[in-house]
Amino acid sequence: MFPVAFVMGVTSDVQETLHVARLIGTKTAVNEFIAYKKLGDLISSPSQKLSPRSAMIATYALCGFSNFCTIGIALGILGGLAPSKKQVLSGTIFRALLTGCVCCLYTATLAGILVHDPELCRPSNAAMTCFSIANELNKSTSISK
Repeated sequence: MFPVAFVMGVTSDVQETLHVARLIGTKTAVNEFIAYKKLGDLISSPSQKLSPRSAMIATYALCGFSNFCTIGIALGILGGLAPSKKQVLSGTIFRALLTGCVCCLYTATLAGILVHDPELCRPSNAAMTCFSIANELNKSTSISK
């Protein structure tokens, strides 16, 4: 998956690209929950830091239901709904898996192209505060008498 992560433009750092490629491979071979756990470990690890941009691209790349476990789920459900079409489904399901993977990777690539710096707020001093959407939503939904 390294060539895919490299073409997606994760970063020029080979180690970060390799980490993201491993995450994409884990998501495809196992499932996205294990990959997200590993991504969280990478983000919180002091020794192996991912840049915010690489973490954002990895988050988008992992967001999806396109892995090999999905094949069993889809065949089980759709095969139960249309037992006479199981052979057609089994021929189509791998193309659906590939399409789902490509869509997730395409979304991650577009996010990497459109968002150069994913950090929303970097206060220059301690007195500054960041914009919080949660605080603004709480203000607008509170009823004042």
